[in-house]
Amino acid sequence: MIALAARAQEEEGGIGAGPIGLVILLLMIVATFLLIRNMNMRIKRLPREFPDQTREDDEADDPTTR
Repeated sequence: MIALAARAQEEEGGIGAGPIGLVILLLMIVATFLLIRNMNMRIKRLPREFPDQTREDDEADDPTTR
């Protein structure tokens, strides 16, 4: 059944799955490269250390300070 479909497609002059799969694979590789590059740029912009948020969070949760 599959062989008949493949033969019919070849006889009709269809492109086939090979070149389409290659194009999709190349697009996925390029997209992954761009995403990794963007993520690295964003990570470099982060500060080395973040300010300590625990003290501010404790004051906000404490109902006696109001």
